[in-house]
Amino acid sequence: MTDAVAWQRTDMVFRQTLILAFGGLAMTALGGFAYWRTDAVWLLGWAMAVPVIFGARLGLAHAYHRRPAADPPRLWARRYALGAWATGAHWGVVALVVVTEPDVLTHLVIIIAQSRFFTNAARRNSPVPEASYGVPVLGLLPMVGACLVVGGTLYTCAAAFTAMVLVASIWIGWTRAAETLAQLVSAEERRRLVEQVGRTNAELVAANARLVAMARTDALTGLLNRRGFDEALAREWSRARWNSGRLCLLLVDVDRFKQYNDTHGHIAGDACLRRVAQAVAKAEHRPGDIIARYGGEELAVILPDTDGRAGMLVAERLRLAVEALAIPHCGSRVTVSIGVASLDQADSATPEILLSRADAALYMAKRDGRNRARLAEVA
Repeated sequence: MTDAVAWQRTDMVFRQTLILAFGGLAMTALGGFAYWRTDAVWLLGWAMAVPVIFGARLGLAHAYHRRPAADPPRLWARRYALGAWATGAHWGVVALVVVTEPDVLTHLVIIIAQSRFFTNAARRNSPVPEASYGVPVLGLLPMVGACLVVGGTLYTCAAAFTAMVLVASIWIGWTRAAETLAQLVSAEERRRLVEQVGRTNAELVAANARLVAMARTDALTGLLNRRGFDEALAREWSRARWNSGRLCLLLVDVDRFKQYNDTHGHIAGDACLRRVAQAVAKAEHRPGDIIARYGGEELAVILPDTDGRAGMLVAERLRLAVEALAIPHCGSRVTVSIGVASLDQADSATPEILLSRADAALYMAKRDGRNRARLAEVA
């Protein structure tokens, strides 16, 4: 049995504070009735001791709910059992009334009250088996003995009845304890299974998210790849049509990159391309902007809610950021050419047309001497 199940069993008995209070009142009333019938002072003392015992048990329940987190569940189960045994032993003392006070009505009322109390107590105490078994033994065996001592047909029948109640109480406690344990273990297993399924689902969701990110990420630069770029461009184009209508696209191409690869090797070429991508990413840092590796040595930058003029300013900032890297190449340094294309509210261009315009503007930048940006003309 796990600690979780043990704590649940202990919780079940310590939650019965209201039942404890009613039980204490009922026992006190019974003692008062017996004293009224017999005038036996010790019965008055018995009745007055009931609130003390039940008050102590209620105090124990209060302490349980404020227990230190490090306490083991078995400790509190034993404490509950001790409190329950005190109640059972107190019931056992009242059996003396059969021997000392010749009032048959009082005897019958007490025996009937005991039968009701102990069968109910067996059910209530069943989560803590030692309490469930111990209480009826401590409370009913003395009554069986007292009835046999008095003797006679009536008291022999009373002894037999009380013995039957004792056996029934133990049987009820045993069966209910087994049922309670089975239910709690089953519930705990279900809870653990639900938690495991939840963790597994969370891991699958995270793994799927990583796979989706990997499917849209360029391994060399860490930017979006072509697939991610195509999806982003379609999404931002659709958003622009519904909102401001403005969208700007930049195509960034590393000048004479094939020569760089041929001169320095592909490993150096990859390192160069990574540095260029990082410079572009750092220079363009608006939260909504999207930077991707378009293919080969080309990068693409999507600028939402941006017109052509603002796009040219961004392109110039990117061009200067790459030039500032001062990567040696062909007697000078690595530079980029940039083609800029924009979309406004009146323009019906599709994402493919916007991309074609940016590519044409990039070709103009190359034709005009490289290391510059050109804005596409809208027909």
